[in-house]
Amino acid sequence: MSNLNELAEVEDSKLTLIELLECFRWLTHTNTSTPRLEEIIWRGAYLYYLTKIVENQMS
Repeated sequence: MSNLNELAEVEDSKLTLIELLECFRWLTHTNTSTPRLEEIIWRGAYLYYLTKIVENQMS
């Protein structure tokens, strides 16, 4: 995902990004991941990123 570096730079988003990626890594490592779970994780990361951008622009 090309926006991962940008996501990591958004203030206060690093922890959430790490948590989401750790969840993704665990799911794939344990072979318990499904396409739907992966989609939810990536959408969550992207929505969090967009929310932080809007919050930063409004402050």
